[in-house]
Amino acid sequence: MVFNRIKALRILFIAILTFIFSILLLKNNNEVETNLAKSILPQEIIENSQIINIMNKQSQTVKVIFEAEDESALENLKQNFLQNIDKKSFTLTNPDFIKLVDWYSKAPSNYISPQTRKLLLNKNYDAVKQQGLERLYNPTGIPVVELAKDPFLLLTDFLVSIKSNSAGSETVERFNNNKIYDTETLKINPELKKPNAEIAKLVKLQNTYSHNGNKIYLGGTPVHTYHTSVSSSVSINTICILITALIIFLTYFYFKNFRILLPIALSIAFGFLTGFSVSKTIFNSFHIVTFLFGTTLIGIGIDYSYHYIFAEKINKDFIKDLTLSLLSTIMAFSLLYFLKIDVLNQIATFTNSGLIAIYIFILTIYPCINFPKPVRFFQPEFNKKFKTGIIILLAVIIAAGIIRLHFNDSLSALYTPSKKLLKAEQLFNEISNQTADRTTIIAVKGNSLQNLLEEEEEITSQLDKANTTYICISKFIPSIKRQQENEKLTKLLYKNKLNEYKDILSTTQINQLLNQNTQPQTLNLKDFPFFNDLLLNPQTSIIISFSDKVPEIKSSNIEVIDFQGTISNYLKLYRIGFLKILPVIYLLLYLILFFSYGFKQSLKMFLPLVISSVFVISFVSLIGVELNLFNLLGLLLALGFTVDYAIFGRKNLLKSETAIFLACITTALSFLLLSFTTFKLISTLSLTTSLGVLFNYLLIEVFTVKK
Repeated sequence: MVFNRIKALRILFIAILTFIFSILLLKNNNEVETNLAKSILPQEIIENSQIINIMNKQSQTVKVIFEAEDESALENLKQNFLQNIDKKSFTLTNPDFIKLVDWYSKAPSNYISPQTRKLLLNKNYDAVKQQGLERLYNPTGIPVVELAKDPFLLLTDFLVSIKSNSAGSETVERFNNNKIYDTETLKINPELKKPNAEIAKLVKLQNTYSHNGNKIYLGGTPVHTYHTSVSSSVSINTICILITALIIFLTYFYFKNFRILLPIALSIAFGFLTGFSVSKTIFNSFHIVTFLFGTTLIGIGIDYSYHYIFAEKINKDFIKDLTLSLLSTIMAFSLLYFLKIDVLNQIATFTNSGLIAIYIFILTIYPCINFPKPVRFFQPEFNKKFKTGIIILLAVIIAAGIIRLHFNDSLSALYTPSKKLLKAEQLFNEISNQTADRTTIIAVKGNSLQNLLEEEEEITSQLDKANTTYICISKFIPSIKRQQENEKLTKLLYKNKLNEYKDILSTTQINQLLNQNTQPQTLNLKDFPFFNDLLLNPQTSIIISFSDKVPEIKSSNIEVIDFQGTISNYLKLYRIGFLKILPVIYLLLYLILFFSYGFKQSLKMFLPLVISSVFVISFVSLIGVELNLFNLLGLLLALGFTVDYAIFGRKNLLKSETAIFLACITTALSFLLLSFTTFKLISTLSLTTSLGVLFNYLLIEVFTVKK
């Protein structure tokens, strides 16, 4: 019966191999995704919200900051950098204030700052006049148009108000370090197939011109994506090299030759390629985290090889034990599907299919190989004092850790940029007067551009009352309706206060101002391409609010989008949902053992795993780690990985104990290395998984009574 199954598995192995090569040859257009938020949000939010459209906008924007010691050096630095960028890949999107000023100068009375508009609506003309005189006699103030067209310098006041929150096109001096700064915003060509390659060129230019007191900082989503990709590639390569080196060392130490390395390497490669091909078939794009996590197949998959090589006999009982080990791990990973997080679904698919392939490879190919016999063995022995000490230590740490238990579901806890990137973002916020920790996006719907501008003005009037800074199209170009209102307010100001300017203006000039009729100006987006960045489509514009909280706005035509808040709320919901089904998973895992080994034996195998899970959570809480969904997932994964330790170790055979020890070392190290990656999601998950594997092994060896 066993050999018939093996023949069937060999046929299945050939079929899977054919499938792998077919997928690799025919389906090679999948994109690698590095945006964590896209992978966390549920599909209904992605389909029914503007959040992804806004993310796509942000993913095309690169922020550049130039730092120098004087204006001449600053101008040269900026010019050298911008002259060498690929104009087909990047376009400048900062507001062209020179062009805007020319536009405003044609009808200066149509443009009033929100603060001055409030004074005029309240008929506080004395205050407006006083502020106008202060601007007029300010030695640093320069009238935008001649006084005969704008005696109260309302247009100058308007320009100051819109430039206060608009980075770029302005040199900003910081007195604390005697440096001056300028900024530019670049937009990536959306048709680029490999944007990371173009960002790499920008980084190279950045390094080339950052010297002799001059510096260039790069920020924005594409830059973070690029550095994350590079860092992840380094992590993957490093993990593979270190684990491979460990396997080589352990192989020589226990076998005194390297002959078993080739079949082990082939089984892992087969599993990795299978996981890759299956995932590539199911998902339209890969998240980089999936590749990163896939490297743990080296540590997990080798467990099965060790169990096979160290087994006394390859018989029905062995196949049963190996199958139960596989099923327990698959069940643990399959829980990820219930959370409906795309990146976790990819990880589950990649790992499950990869482990099944390794299982098939071992039972299909290994019987054809004559493996060398091990020359060393390992079997831990613990005396009564040691066990008593472990029990006391467990009790103390669990009690102390439970008291410090704290959850943090914030998205910021899952991503920490490098110091260089963090400095760039902080510097950009400081230069552009953005003091909030995060921004909130308000998507505005309208039937036409003018309708959008009017909707924006209704909303921004409420933001002004809450002293919230923001940027939107109507901040630069008011609607026709608002321009007409401003023109009327300006006329009332002239009517009440212009006669007090007789010592500045002639009677003819005063009369011309009192009798002028300024027509509203209609915005043409072709003349100002910058404003396209504030449009999602012809019927939807966005208001970017630089505030942690936005006042409640009553309108059916808006959608308030708080990226960090929205994703953090979903992470909290996922965590709560996970905690509700976690007891069910433990129960299912126990039932597998119960129906396979009976009540008494299964309970002795299972209890150490439960105690270890509680201990690990308490331990990480005690050392100050704030728990989240991924810490808890790490516990579950460790449970799935280490059930085979209890299964194969229950007979207390010397060879099995050695295989279990080697399996624990390779798996725990795989996840321990992953805990040092820059992806906080994976490092968080990997830390608890590594500790879970290690302590599960320890408690199984200490407390499980074996036959």
